[in-house]
Amino acid sequence: MPPDHTILTLQDSLEALMLLSEGALISSAGDEWSAKELLDWFQTTHPTLLEMPVYLVPPEPTRAGAICQVDANGEVLSAVPLYRIERRQPTGYPL
Repeated sequence: MPPDHTILTLQDSLEALMLLSEGALISSAGDEWSAKELLDWFQTTHPTLLEMPVYLVPPEPTRAGAICQVDANGEVLSAVPLYRIERRQPTGYPL
C-alpha cells in the first residue's frame, strides 16, 4: 500500500465519496452507482461487508479512482480493485 493511503472501512470510503462529489460514479462488473446508492444497498443487504478494510484512491480530473480491498497490514489483496470511481459531468441541462 502506498504510504499516503490510510486503511478505511468500506463504509468510511463510501461516506468520503459522498462528501467528495455528487458527480462520482462507482462501477464494478458493468454496473454503476452513486456512493449513496451503494452504501444504502450494503446497509440493507450486506451490512457486515461495510467493515471490510479498503483504501480509497479518490478520482482526479485526469484519472479514475478506486476502492481496493486490503488485509490488516494494508497489503492489496487483488490487482483488480473492488470498485472503479470516475467523475462524470451531469448529462442534463439546468432549467
